[in-house]
Amino acid sequence: MSNKATIITAGGSGQRMKNDIPKQFILLGNIPILMLTIQAFHLFDEKMKIVVSLPKEYVEYWQKITEKYNFNIQVKIVEGGKTRYHSISNALKEVQNSKYVAIHD
Repeated sequence: MSNKATIITAGGSGQRMKNDIPKQFILLGNIPILMLTIQAFHLFDEKMKIVVSLPKEYVEYWQKITEKYNFNIQVKIVEGGKTRYHSISNALKEVQNSKYVAIHD
């Protein structure tokens, strides 16, 4: 297990982009942007712990699209908070034993 961890905050709602789905789930090259982001960190260090904070209402959606896209990189999903601060705070609880923590937004 790596001593590195990454927190990816994916709490957007898509309002500013005037989209039906949040931007993290928009397809880029036939794959959701969030999956591409996770892949980039995974390529950097396959053993690094990756924690994704999602709005509660999109956790089940995430599970469905991981099956649809046969996405099998292990990530820990945590429920996002009312603000970005709260989402990161929730995710930090999952990486307390990591020496290095990156926060991607």
